[in-house]
Amino acid sequence: MDILREKKVDGPRQRFGRYVVVRALGKGAMGEVYLAHDPVLDRKVALKVIAIDPSLDRATREEYFKRFSYEAQASARLNHPSIVAVYDAGEHNGLPWIAFQYVEGETLEKLLGRRGNLPIKRCMAFALDIASALEHAHGWKIVHRDVKPANILIESSTGIAKLADFGIVKAPWAAMTQEGDTLGSPGYMSPEQIDGAELDERADIFCLGVVLYQMISGKHPFLRDTVSSTAYATCSGAYAPLREVASNVPPALDWAVRKCLAIDRRKRTGSAAELISMLKTVPAHFGGLGKYPTGKNAAKNLIGIAKRGMRPPKFVMRIIPALKKADRPRWATIFFRGSLAGISVIVCITGINLFMNSPSLPKADSVEGRLVKQCTDALEKNNRDAGLEACTKLSSINPLYPQSLIVLARIMIREGRYDDAANALNRIIQLKGGKKTLKKERMKILLEICRQMKKGPAPAPLLDLTAFALFADGRRLVRSWITDTNHWLRWNAVEVLKMSNMEVDMVPVYIQDLSFAGSVQARIAAVDRLGEIGDKRAIPALKKVKALDQNDPLVSMEAGKILDEKFK
Repeated sequence: MDILREKKVDGPRQRFGRYVVVRALGKGAMGEVYLAHDPVLDRKVALKVIAIDPSLDRATREEYFKRFSYEAQASARLNHPSIVAVYDAGEHNGLPWIAFQYVEGETLEKLLGRRGNLPIKRCMAFALDIASALEHAHGWKIVHRDVKPANILIESSTGIAKLADFGIVKAPWAAMTQEGDTLGSPGYMSPEQIDGAELDERADIFCLGVVLYQMISGKHPFLRDTVSSTAYATCSGAYAPLREVASNVPPALDWAVRKCLAIDRRKRTGSAAELISMLKTVPAHFGGLGKYPTGKNAAKNLIGIAKRGMRPPKFVMRIIPALKKADRPRWATIFFRGSLAGISVIVCITGINLFMNSPSLPKADSVEGRLVKQCTDALEKNNRDAGLEACTKLSSINPLYPQSLIVLARIMIREGRYDDAANALNRIIQLKGGKKTLKKERMKILLEICRQMKKGPAPAPLLDLTAFALFADGRRLVRSWITDTNHWLRWNAVEVLKMSNMEVDMVPVYIQDLSFAGSVQARIAAVDRLGEIGDKRAIPALKKVKALDQNDPLVSMEAGKILDEKFK
């Protein structure tokens, strides 16, 4: 509810404990919120008074009061800049009330109602604020259970997003809109909450994923016309991929939202801290910390820039704020004189610009050329140390050879340093001759990626790196992965192609699952998906599985059923 929607209170001013009601701010399903005055500390507070169904029996009331008091006391321990602080709680004439921090601003619900959707940088800022609040609360074993735009307040003086209604237990009589009615407000419940299962912090992560999706796209992923259809869409994961409704979303952010919205909470982002780490991999110009180094490492790169007399490109100005917090030495701001204009230009840039100009590529019979060959040969023989040693020597002669960066990128991929590898590839593109070298070596890069893809579910940085490395030939290689016998390579390739907005032929993927999936459930699911698609290419594979009979009875039976129903 919008706590700033004010209306006059009729009659004499009421008191709840020591708090004097000034005026009403709004009304929700659980009661009313008032602006009140604390005469002891002489400050404004927001006072929520919980409405009680008069038909409730005494035992139900007492149980609710006990639980309400316990959770209010627990929430009062929370002290975080993005949590609306709980000050006090009590009971007055049979009505439970809670006093909390009064925030000058508006709810995210009202902001989205006015704007539709928000710029990605602002979405990132709000998401990081709320994720940080949840991380703090979850550390106290407190699950919010009701993360939604109406409970997120944007403080006007600071722009900080604050999560409200900690400690407010949902009353058992405050039910949702009845079946068949149009929803009056969006439903923000995780699948396990809908199923009535015991909740943990992953329920809050799901709801924050819904909020983040809505902030970016301006649309609710699961909202339908009725309560039942909304619940069904939520529990079945029926929503449009974020990149289909908001094409400007960076892959890392799209991946973070999808992980939050995983229906199976075992596959969902496991904690608020993990979500924060994922959000920080988003490129800096979108509000994350990825791509551009900060701190001393960024400042040190200015030395090389000064020696080479380079002038930064325009896009560098966008990342200057990222360096403002850096612990820069006194030489971090360097002046360059333009030969024509005769003016000074202040340069504050990252190491990417170190590679904007480059000498010619080394000849094969030169010292540099021999070192390049040593790097490549060592890596092909899986001798990391020898390759790194040769690469280090080459870099000491001149760090701007694309081949040395190719070797470094391959080593970084093997070590799981995917963001660093992406930065190295990005630097290569900036070099003279870099694009040509990268085009020549791209298959080696993709084969390094392939090895990592086979090990398990690919993390967001690896998916981003793969999408970044896709060229014309690379796309053909990645498409070939979807028919590989390795389960993880197959399904990671599907994720990469979807991230790159490329159509994926799922028939061969499911056919491979029929033969190589390790679990009966996965093979049965593949049979069912092939039946839903209805492509005749599936018939030979389904007949082959059906013929297994007692060797794989459950899958064989399902294959026979699908053949009879879908492929007559």
